[in-house]
Amino acid sequence: MENVKESWWSKKGDPHQHIVNQLNQLDNVQSVTRARDKHYLSLYSNRRMNGLQPGSFTWRDMSDEYEEGVQQAANLNLSRSVVDSSQARICPNKPRVRFLTEGGNWFLQERARGMQRFYDGWMSEVVGYKSMEQAALDCKVFNKGYVHLMELDDRLEMEHVFKPEITVDEQAAATSPPRTAYRRKLMAAEFAVGKYAYPKGKYSKELGTQIYASGMTTQTGREAASSQLTVQMVEVIEAIHLPSRAGAKDGRRVVCVDNATLVDEAWELDCLPWVEIEWADDTAGYYKPGLVEETQGLQEELTKLIQEVQSNFEMLGGAHIRTAKGSVPPDWVDNERYKHFEGDAGDWDVITPSPVNPVFLQYIEALIAWGYDFPGVSKMEATSSQPGHQLSGKAIREYRDNASGRFAMKERAWERFGLAVARTAIKMMRRIAQRHPNTEMWYQSGSQLERVSWADIELPENDYRLDSYPTSMLPKEPSAKVQTVQEWVGAGMISGDEALQLLDFPDVESSQNIKLAALKHAQWVMDSIVYKRKVIAPDPIMDLPTCIKWARGTYLYVQMHGGNSDDKKEREKVADILKDLGAWILGAKALIEQETQQMMSKQAAMMPPPPPGGAPGGEVPLAPGMEPPPMATGGAGVPPALA
Repeated sequence: MENVKESWWSKKGDPHQHIVNQLNQLDNVQSVTRARDKHYLSLYSNRRMNGLQPGSFTWRDMSDEYEEGVQQAANLNLSRSVVDSSQARICPNKPRVRFLTEGGNWFLQERARGMQRFYDGWMSEVVGYKSMEQAALDCKVFNKGYVHLMELDDRLEMEHVFKPEITVDEQAAATSPPRTAYRRKLMAAEFAVGKYAYPKGKYSKELGTQIYASGMTTQTGREAASSQLTVQMVEVIEAIHLPSRAGAKDGRRVVCVDNATLVDEAWELDCLPWVEIEWADDTAGYYKPGLVEETQGLQEELTKLIQEVQSNFEMLGGAHIRTAKGSVPPDWVDNERYKHFEGDAGDWDVITPSPVNPVFLQYIEALIAWGYDFPGVSKMEATSSQPGHQLSGKAIREYRDNASGRFAMKERAWERFGLAVARTAIKMMRRIAQRHPNTEMWYQSGSQLERVSWADIELPENDYRLDSYPTSMLPKEPSAKVQTVQEWVGAGMISGDEALQLLDFPDVESSQNIKLAALKHAQWVMDSIVYKRKVIAPDPIMDLPTCIKWARGTYLYVQMHGGNSDDKKEREKVADILKDLGAWILGAKALIEQETQQMMSKQAAMMPPPPPGGAPGGEVPLAPGMEPPPMATGGAGVPPALA
C-alpha cells in the first residue's frame, strides 16, 4: 500500500494534506476491519454501536426480538463474562521491570538502582498500570490494545488509547512490526492549540474543517454547527514514520488537523510511542483474533437458543385448562394467567406441558461450559465460587496453579508488555532530558518520599539490560499465601522478619512497622552512609548487633563491587565509603564493649559481700575462749548420727 516516493514523510513542506489523503485511502481499504471492531465491541458491551470514528461514536439498545441477520441483545452475556474473568486472572500482578547491569561495577549497579526508583516513581505518577490494564482489556475485546507515551514539555505522560483510534497499513505490517502508524483523536480545539502549537504561540487560523457538535453529530461548515456547539471539537492526527536504520535522519513525526500542521519534527527513535499488546499468537497478520472473536460463535448461538426458550416458556409455561364446550362462562377464565380451550364433553382438565425439551437446556449448559473451557477460564473463578468441600491453603494453591496453566503464555505476554512500555519510556525520557537535563521524579518507599534526579542516575543504553518479574510470586488467596510463606520459613529460605514483609497484609501494617523497625533502621543508617554520605553515629538505643550485621554486609559488598572501577574519582569515593563504614563498625563495637563493662560493674556492685574471716572454702575461726565440739567415737570425723 505504502509508496516511499509518494509518502508524506518524504514530502517537503506542510504534510498535513498528504497525511489526510493517506488515511482516507487506508479507511477505504480497511472498512471490514472497522466493521469487525464495531461488531466485537457490540458483543462485549451488549449495545449496538453505530460507529467508532469521530462523529459516529454512539450506540443504541439492541432489539430483544429475534430477527434474521440483525444482532440481538444477549440475555446471558458469555463474552463479557469470559473476558472479565480472563482480565481478573492475568492482570492482578503488575509487570514490574528491573534494571540489570553488565559486570560488577558498583557505580553502575547504583545507577541502575536509581533508574529503577525513577521508573517506579514515574509509573506511580502517571498511574501507568491503570492504562496498561485498559489496553489489556482492549486486546481481548478487539485484538490489540495500546498505551500512548507522550512528551509534554518536561514531562512524559501515559494514556490508554482506544484501539480504533490507531491506523496501520495491514499489508505492510503483515509479517513484521509496522514502521508507520497513525492515531486520530477527537479533542477540544483550544486544547489542541495549547498542547501542540504552544511553542509557536497561538495558532492564527481556525483548526479543522470538520466540526463535531454535542451529541457527536458531524457538520460540514462552521455556520451549520454553531447553533448546537457546546465545545468545538476537531480531529487531531499524529503520524510517525520510523527511521530506516539506526542513525538515519529520515524518521519523522507530524501532528496535524485536516487544514494545518501543528508539529513537524525529526523522529530518531527506533520504536513507536504507541506500545501494543495482543491476545492471540498467530504466525502472520497484524490484527490477530481477540477473545471476543474466539467466542462469538458460541455467544450468538447461545443468544438465539435462550430467546427461543423464552418464547416457548411464554407460550407453554402456564397451566392449560380444558373444559367441556359451553360449560364455563367466557368471563370466568381468561388467557392471561391460564390458557383456556374447550373440548368435547367431559370434566375439567388441567394440562401442564413441558415448555422446553430438556435437551435444549442441556445444550445451553454445554455452550456455557465450552465458552469457559475454550480459552482456559475456570468457571469457578468466573463465578467467584470454591469447590464443594473445604480446602487447605496448600490445596487452594495447587488448585489455582492447575487452573492457571492455560494462561501461562498470556501472562508472559502481559510481562512482555510491561517490558516494552519500560523500554519505550526510557528512550523517550532521554529525549526529554536533552531539553530538560534536571528532570526529577518522586519515588515512594514505604511512607517516605525521595526525589530522584535523572542527571544523577542516567545509564548509557548499552550498560544495562531490562528484565521483568511479577510484583509477587505468592498466591493471591490469604490462606495459600500464608501456607507458602510458612514453607519458606521452615526451609530456612527466609527469616521471620522477611516473612512479615512478604505477607504485607494491610490490617497488620502498624504491627509490622514496629516489629521491623530495627531492621529498617539498620538499612536506613547504612543507606545514609553509602548514598547520602552522611554518617549517623552509633547510639545505645540502636539495635547495634543488627546494625553491625548490615554494616559488615554493606562493607563487603562495596569493597567487592566498587574497587574495580577505572575512574580515579570513583575509586576515591569507594575508599571514603569503606573508611566511614569501618569507623562506624569499630565505634559500634566499642559502644557494645562499654555497655558490657558497665553492666558487669553494676552486677558486681549488686552482689552480697563475702562473710568475714578466711578465704572462701576455709574453716571459720573460733571466737576466743570457745572449744571445738567433741567428735563421736564411731569413726574419725563421722557425725554421730551416721556412725
